[in-house]
Amino acid sequence: MCQGVIVTDDVNRRRAAYWDKQAGRYDRAMDFWDRQLFGDSRPWVCGRAAGEVLEVAVGTGRNLPFYPDGIRLTGVDWSPAMLGIARERAATMGRGADLRQGDAQALDFPDESFDTVLCALGLCAIPAPAAGSRSWPPAACRSTPPSTATARSSPAPRPRACR
Repeated sequence: MCQGVIVTDDVNRRRAAYWDKQAGRYDRAMDFWDRQLFGDSRPWVCGRAAGEVLEVAVGTGRNLPFYPDGIRLTGVDWSPAMLGIARERAATMGRGADLRQGDAQALDFPDESFDTVLCALGLCAIPAPAAGSRSWPPAACRSTPPSTATARSSPAPRPRACR
């Protein structure tokens, strides 16, 4: 199983509550930042996804329109409210996605479950991003083919290839 930093249920409930409060205004705020700062980073990073895809910190599903056809998407987020918006977005688009509540530091997937692991703008919200970025992407990502990438568009270290 993917192993990460263990946090208490209380801490996760508080994080989920924080992001639940942000859910209703998140897309409006991100519209501004996407225009001013992030530009075409969402289409760029999502366009590289292939096969079984895990998006960590899927949020409201803002990346859904940018994934290529043919991928199978699983999205994880702390916030039920954010996931509700993401589910509505996926349904409106007709895109199948398994969207579930979870913790990026304690992913509940067998090792090598995904061809691509993507975390776009979410590492800044994960409490121990350095520890998380070293432990969860390689374990969750399949080791073959070697060219499959772990993709991020957060202010974090450059993406690494799955091993």
